[in-house]
Amino acid sequence: MMRRHILIYIITPFPPFFLEPFKQSLHGTVVKEYFIPSSLRKIDWHDYKKIKYERKQKGIGEQGIPAYLSKNEEALEKVLYSVNGFNGALSDKIPLNQSLPDIRHIKCQKRLYIESLPTLLVFLIGHPSS
Repeated sequence: MMRRHILIYIITPFPPFFLEPFKQSLHGTVVKEYFIPSSLRKIDWHDYKKIKYERKQKGIGEQGIPAYLSKNEEALEKVLYSVNGFNGALSDKIPLNQSLPDIRHIKCQKRLYIESLPTLLVFLIGHPSS
């Protein structure tokens, strides 16, 4: 079996100690971290206008409310479940841009973050094949 070497660059607003458990789980993979904030000023990143709009959304699966299929759709559910391994019939009815409630702890909801966070955070997850 050929050993593969993976180089991972982590661009993160978190201090290095925060990532230690993640880095230890990589078992020898080379990890490089880069984050250079242009400002340490903290701001409120919430878009309260959008949050208010999303709370008003109604429909199947909106706000995390359980959704169910009608009795005449149960046969389709069984067929799609046997093919996909999940309830594809119900999944197809839930919008891709579904609004979900903010279930974070109240202190997390009020937290301020550095204004110069990276605009993109990329996680590369792979599985070595033999």
